[in-house]
Amino acid sequence: ASRPYPDTARNITKALTYKPELVMLSFPSNSIAANYSDDEIMNNYKVLTHQLDSAKVKYIIFGTQPRDFADANQRMRLKTLNDKIVAKYSYHVNDILEQLSTPTYTIKSAYEAGDGIHLNNAGHAVILNATLNHPIFMNVTQ
Repeated sequence: ASRPYPDTARNITKALTYKPELVMLSFPSNSIAANYSDDEIMNNYKVLTHQLDSAKVKYIIFGTQPRDFADANQRMRLKTLNDKIVAKYSYHVNDILEQLSTPTYTIKSAYEAGDGIHLNNAGHAVILNATLNHPIFMNVTQ
């Protein structure tokens, strides 16, 4: 209720029609910004990963990313949600939160693009390197 309907031209069902070997799921902070609960977010991951597992498609889930939320509780949710994702999907997670974050889960200045939301090229390089070295990615590309 009160959530957008799936975009059938760009959802997981559509993605699976392309017969991918690997799907990467990344929802770094927008769900928290839109006030989705952790349960809603984890349920969305559950639906997506069930479809991927059923189709025997490998996947990597990117953990949350820091964001300069004015509300400290929202920043702490980044950590809490990230921990839940890692606990549930351990091997599948590309966990880069700590590397990109200050102790209060804002974006480290070295990775800040300037708007408090997005990463700069150095931040994207952190994600790229973590992805290139992720065991699932390496398995698919070898």
